[in-house]
Amino acid sequence: MNMFATTGGVVELWVTKTDTYTSTKSGEIFASVQAISPIPETARGNAKGFEISEYNVEPTLLDSIVFEGAPVLCKFASVVRPTQDRFGRTTNTQVLTELLAVGKEASAPAPAARPAQPQPQAQRPTQPQASDKPAAEKPSDSSKS
Repeated sequence: MNMFATTGGVVELWVTKTDTYTSTKSGEIFASVQAISPIPETARGNAKGFEISEYNVEPTLLDSIVFEGAPVLCKFASVVRPTQDRFGRTTNTQVLTELLAVGKEASAPAPAARPAQPQPQAQRPTQPQASDKPAAEKPSDSSKS
């Protein structure tokens, strides 16, 4: 790892394409993933929604991404470091360095982070059932009178 790399973070992406390029001069392998990313709220203009973005990735990670007829949800660890593109230009770039989860496993922590949403949904069906029972008792009460 480059000594000038800075800490990045965790990135969750819907990967739509993987690609590699081997430099004929150095033999170095460059790898990238293309993914659907949300447009940041601070983006210039009034753009909203999603965009297709390309990220540099460690070439060894591509074997773990298997498409089954649809984009794949992947969670990556990333770091910002100087990288050289295929034309020889060096820039500080976000590089995906570790594949933390693929597919349903990548989204599993998200519901745990939002436990308040599933709980009210689970409680709602029990409450109408409780209200159904008194409604069922009311006609039987009126028939007894």
